[in-house]
Amino acid sequence: MNPPKERAPMPHPGPGTGPRPRVVVTESLNDAGVRRLRAAADVVFLDKSLPEARQRATLLDAEVIVSQIHPVDSGLIAAAPRLRAIAKHGVGVDNIDVAAATARGIPVLFAPGANAASVAEHTLAAALAVARRFGELDAAVRRRDFSVRQDLHQLDLEGRTIAVLGYGNTGRRVLGLAHAALGMRGIAYDRFPQQPEALPPGSRYTDSLEEALRGADVVTVHLPLTPQTRGLVGRDQLALLPRGGIVVNVGRGGVVDEYALADALRGGHLFGAAVDVFTTEPPLPDNPLLAPDLRTLLTPHVGGLGGSASVAIAHMLADDILTVLQGGTPSHVVTPDYRSPAPPAVSPTG
Repeated sequence: MNPPKERAPMPHPGPGTGPRPRVVVTESLNDAGVRRLRAAADVVFLDKSLPEARQRATLLDAEVIVSQIHPVDSGLIAAAPRLRAIAKHGVGVDNIDVAAATARGIPVLFAPGANAASVAEHTLAAALAVARRFGELDAAVRRRDFSVRQDLHQLDLEGRTIAVLGYGNTGRRVLGLAHAALGMRGIAYDRFPQQPEALPPGSRYTDSLEEALRGADVVTVHLPLTPQTRGLVGRDQLALLPRGGIVVNVGRGGVVDEYALADALRGGHLFGAAVDVFTTEPPLPDNPLLAPDLRTLLTPHVGGLGGSASVAIAHMLADDILTVLQGGTPSHVVTPDYRSPAPPAVSPTG
């Protein structure tokens, strides 16, 4: 995918219209978006080296908060008098109290589809890396140990079956890539009704999680964290997978029971797992997936941070943030009804 072209800044308040609004970025935002925002606002990056009280004071002064994984809780939302919008750098909003924001009439912005290609590439690359044991082989070469070649068990993914849990923008791309590159057959699982989508040859759709898991050699998870999906893939569900399966979680950590996943790996039921998202980020020292005896590929929630994706997200968020600052209605809002006291309607898949 070609990188999005640079866009001209949207019109912004001129001199004499009052103090410039403040946008606080808690982690990172691509320079393409930062430049556009700085034409209309002061952009401040949260200094994580400061004590938590000082960090919170910075956030309380914000009119817009841009967050990747930093918590934006009800207490912060209630205590920030100037807050006009919260922007999620990505899709999953489990780190943001959407209900509290909606109660205050504050829109929660997000970037649906902007990083789908990046996450899909990461997903397939991670599955291949686990199947071919790249992490272990890299470590062996660094020890100058070529003896691993003599008794090496790897998996070939060509022609196997992949179950995609969450058939949204990312899930469709994963299944398309897996079929085009490796001739994999797909099982597309989603609990929510969708418009019929063309599936690759040999693939099928199901609304049964059990059916998806029983037939899969590789399972990729793309579900958001909601009360309905928390712990959705646990001990019983992992036991449904054929022995020697691979699990790739790029959705949210809480969707897959980390202790159950570690046990399934240690017991030999699963061949390996790739995990980009964790129940607590960064993972706590006692997270079971950090154990050195497990065949895991662990990455720090970077699936959606490919170069082109970062630019696309920055532009999408900048569009909506500038619109909010000008008093307009943003285009990409988790709760389109944020101006009325209604329950949030979170999109089921990203």
